Amino acid sequence: MFFIFFLFDFSLGIKIIKIPFEVKPNNLVKSDDLLSELYNVDFYTKIKIGSNKQEIQIPFKLHRFPTYLAGKTTEIKGTKFDESSSLTYSQLDSEIFRPREDEFFEGKKSKDNIYLNNIKIENFKFILSTKQNYEESGAIGLKFSSHSSEKDKLKGFNLISQLKEKEQIDNYYFSFKFTNKDKNKGELIIGEAPHEYDSYYKKEKLVNSNLIKSDYDIRWYIKFSEVKIGNESYSKTDICDIKLSVGLLEGPFSFQQEIKKKFFNRDGCTEENDSKFSYFSCEKKVNIKEFQDLTFTLENKEMNFTLTYEDLFIEKNGKYYFVILFNFDVHMWSFGYLFLKKYQTIFNTDKQTVSWYNEPEKKVNIVSILLIICIIFAIIIGLLLSYIFIYKPLRVERKKRANELIEEFDYTPTLDNNNRESKLGI
Repeated sequence: MFFIFFLFDFSLGIKIIKIPFEVKPNNLVKSDDLLSELYNVDFYTKIKIGSNKQEIQIPFKLHRFPTYLAGKTTEIKGTKFDESSSLTYSQLDSEIFRPREDEFFEGKKSKDNIYLNNIKIENFKFILSTKQNYEESGAIGLKFSSHSSEKDKLKGFNLISQLKEKEQIDNYYFSFKFTNKDKNKGELIIGEAPHEYDSYYKKEKLVNSNLIKSDYDIRWYIKFSEVKIGNESYSKTDICDIKLSVGLLEGPFSFQQEIKKKFFNRDGCTEENDSKFSYFSCEKKVNIKEFQDLTFTLENKEMNFTLTYEDLFIEKNGKYYFVILFNFDVHMWSFGYLFLKKYQTIFNTDKQTVSWYNEPEKKVNIVSILLIICIIFAIIIGLLLSYIFIYKPLRVERKKRANELIEEFDYTPTLDNNNRESKLGI
C-alpha cells in the first residue's frame, strides 16, 4: 500500500517543476549609467546540458526571446556551449536563422538534453547562436511569439510549451515565488497555480486580467484604469507592459510633472537625464516617508496595486533614487521586478491571461512584536518582584512563626536533678 502511495505521490510531484533563480544585473544592455545596475536585472538560473552536463548560467525571458545558447564560435566573454563535446547534441536545421524583429543573434535550430534542478528534459529545442550582439550565454524563453511572417518558424522554442508537449506539466501556468527577505532569490514554479499546491493561497482571492494582443504579439500587455498618489487621481493610462528583465518601473512623461510637483519640487531633490530616461533623486535629508502611496487600478477595478515609499525608493551612493524612470520613447508603464516581487503574479501562456492574488502581502509588524516582548518582559519582572517582595518575605515569616510554635509547644522530655523524667506540661 505504501509503495502504491509513493508512486502516486511522485506522479503528482513531477507535474510541478520548481527551478531556483537569482536576481542579478544582466549584460544585455551596455550602459555606464548610474542606475543601470538597478534597472537592468534578470532572473538567472543554472542549467546543465549535453552528455557531459556542461553547466551554464542563463536568465529567463518573458517575451521576445526564444530559448537560445551561445555557441563556441561566438565571441562573447561568458560561458559558451561546446556542442562538439556533447554526444547527444544534434541540429534540427542547417539553415541559419535570424529573428526578424530583433537582430540580437543568428544561429541554427538545435536540440540536446538539458537538466533543470535535476529534472531532465530530453531533446530540448533551442537556437545555437553562431553570432550575437550581447555578452550573454543564452536565455530560457518562457514565451515567444515571432513576427507574423515567421509565425511557425520558432513554434515550441520556449520552455513552457516543450514541458507541456513532453507531458512533464499539466498546465501552462508559471509564476515566480521569492524566498528571502531581500527577494533576490526564489523559485520559478511551472505547471500549477499557487492555490493548487500551496495552502497559503486561496482560489477565491484570484483576480484575472486578459492580455492585450499587439500586432507583433510578443509582449504581455494589461490595462489599468487610473493611477493615484494618495487619494488624488493624476493620470489615466490604459496600457501596462509586464517585463521580467526590468528592475525599475517605466512611466509616461505625462505623469512626470505631476510627480515632480507633488514631491520632488523641493530642496534636496534633483532631476537627472541620460540618453533614454529622466529620473529623480533626493539627498538623505529629504523625508521620503512623506511620499504618499502610488496606486494602480486594474481596468475591471477588481484589484489595486499599491506601492509605498519603501517600494518606490532605493538607497544608493548616499542618496534615495525614485524607481520610476520616465521614458523618452515609450509612453506607457512597465511593471518590472520591483512590482513582481510584491504581488504574486501567475502567467498562463495558453489562455493568454495574467492572474494575481488580491491579498495584501503579510509583513511582520515590528511595533506589535516589540509590544509583545515588552508585555512578556513586564510579566517576568512582575513575577520576579512578587517573589522578592511578597513571596520570599512571606516564606521567611512563615518559617520564623513555625520555629516559634515549635519552641512554644516543645514536648521533649527533660530530666530532674535525680535523673527522673519530668512530666511535661505540669
